[in-house]
Formats: sequence, structure tokens, C-alpha cells
Amino acid sequence: MAKATKGRTISVGAETFCKKWLIRQMTGKYEQQVSTPVLRKGILMEDMAIDFLLRLDGGKSFFDKNEDNLQNEYLTGTPDIITEDTIIDIKCPWDAYTMPYFDTEPDKGYWAQLQGYMALTGRKKARLVYLLMDAPESLIESAEKKALWNGLDVDAVRDSMTFDNVPDNLRKVEFTFDYDEDYIASVYDRVTAMRDFLKALVP
Repeated sequence: MAKATKGRTISVGAETFCKKWLIRQMTGKYEQQVSTPVLRKGILMEDMAIDFLLRLDGGKSFFDKNEDNLQNEYLTGTPDIITEDTIIDIKCPWDAYTMPYFDTEPDKGYWAQLQGYMALTGRKKARLVYLLMDAPESLIESAEKKALWNGLDVDAVRDSMTFDNVPDNLRKVEFTFDYDEDYIASVYDRVTAMRDFLKALVP
């Protein structure tokens, strides 16, 4: 269900986001974020994943991790890598069973994320790259302790979280796509509608 706002509509999800944003502005308090091992792996492995991608690309390109948060009037974001003509974003799945081996289209949420990055940088091409990286040792040891406590096979835990024995061609899944100007225009329109909704909440 969507709510009309000055001739535009916003979704229930967008309405919830607006209300949470307004609460943060009023109170100065951030909503508690849940940190899971899956999320921590993605953050901790960013630099090693970039080095691995450089190796898989065969030295055909060179790039550094982007550290700058970018923003325009409608969007904000921090792309992983910005080259002369392409945005590259790397995802590190938890294990082999969460690699999108058989997907024929990119994840819709990640596709939208990279469209935003292209809008922020003026780039017209994007690479969404999944890399099967070993889990950080701290996460492996934590999982091993849990397995030991529960009487499970500790060696099997480590084996499921490390991938040096997997061929390189099976450690990478990549989707490439172009900038979609019409989609970004629709995003800007939705952002405008959300701002109108916020104004109605706080006359």
C-alpha cells in the first residue's frame, strides 16, 4: 500500500524510513544496528577482496579502494572502487552456498545500489562482483568454539569457511550492467515525495 503525497505516492517502507529518520533528527539517537558474522566478514575482507580481484583480472587494471562518501541533492553512498569509466562493488558471500552461481540477473537491491553510485560519479558502467573469500581468522575461531561446545566437527567448520582449495574460476561471479537514467529519475521523484511526506509530518 502507498500513501499519496502531493500527487505522488510513497510506499509503506518509505514512510517507515522517513519516520525513523525524523526520530533520529529529533532525538540525536541512532537505531541500534545488528552486526552479524556475515556482515562483519564483508567489512573485514574488503581490502583482501580488492587485491584478489586485481589478481583475477590478470593485471589488466589497477584500482584502489575508494574511501570517500559521495552525495548529491538526492543520494549518498560510498562505492568500493571508482575507475575512469566504471563503478565496481564487491560482495563477499559467507560460503559457497550463498554464492549466486546460478543467477542470471543481478540482485535487484544491489543493482539499484550501483545505479545510485553511477549517478553520483557520472560513470555509465557497473561491475557487481561476488568473491568467495576465506573468513577472517577471528570469525573462524569463534565458529570453531561454538562447534566444539555443541559437539560438532571443528575441522568441518574451518573447511566450510576457507576456500584456497576451490579453483579461482569458482571463486568469482560477476554481473555487469549500464546506467539506467530512467530509473534514477524515478528515484529522484520518490525522494521528492518522501520530503513532501516529512514536511507534512512537521508543519
